[in-house]
Order: sequence, then structure tokens, then C-alpha cells
Amino acid sequence: MAEQQTQECNICGAEHPLDHYYTITQKNGNFYRYKYCRTCHYHKTREPRKNFAKKYPKRMMKLQSQATRRHLDNQTAGVYLMETTIGLYVGHSSHVKFRISQHNSDSHPHSLIHKGGELIRWILLEEVDDYELRREREKYWIRKLKPALNIRVG
Repeated sequence: MAEQQTQECNICGAEHPLDHYYTITQKNGNFYRYKYCRTCHYHKTREPRKNFAKKYPKRMMKLQSQATRRHLDNQTAGVYLMETTIGLYVGHSSHVKFRISQHNSDSHPHSLIHKGGELIRWILLEEVDDYELRREREKYWIRKLKPALNIRVG
């Protein structure tokens, strides 16, 4: 089995896997990996980010909106299965990872935490882009798996 590559952070000195470092592709096509980890990057840029947000609130909102849209556009649409401490749940979404995070959030009113459960793991059962087909496939998986947390089929 191949060993995971690591890098030492120039700020905190800790060894982290390479995916714990931000990477960029420069205009000339070269790949660059930051020398400090994501945690140190967050702490290093927190104050400048706050100052920018105070000075340019409308621009900050626009940038945040664009970043959220890019993040959601890169997500998979499909049918998913969640295994929780209180049972199984089958759902569908056009943004599966975002929807899973809502299920696992204490601020969302219909989350697992509000129902007294915890997420153990989740699985993408099928990638389905079309909304109507996705609903049909969700019904299929509910009938097949009979999850305890789905009150009705679809």
C-alpha cells in the first residue's frame, strides 16, 4: 500500500497530508502548493478578510455568493442513503453534499441532531441529474431498502 505524502507547515511546523494545503494553478500553467496548512492560512487571513468585509460589504457579499454558487455547481445530483444512529434514510438532492451537511447541522430545523440522531456514514446510491427521474429513483430505493426514517415513499 502506498504511503500518503505529507508536507511540513512553515508556520505551525506540523506534518499534514498534501490535501491539507491549498493549491493553485498559475496563469502560466504551473501548479503551486502553499507552504502553510489550511488552518494556518485561515488564521493568517482572518483579520484582512474582516477588514475587507467592513470596507466593502457589497463586494464581499457578491464574492461570497459567487463562491457558494461555484461550490454548489461542482456538487453531484442524485439519490443518497444515510446510515444514522436512529436508522436509515434515503433522500435525493441536486446538491448531495450540501444536503448531507444540512441533515448533520444543529441549525437546520429538520436535522438528525434535532431528531436525536447522529450521522454514521452516507452513500451516493445513484447520480441522477433530471429532477423527475431522481424522484422516481428515490421512490425505488425507499421501496427496496425500507428505511426507518422515511415516513412515506417519495
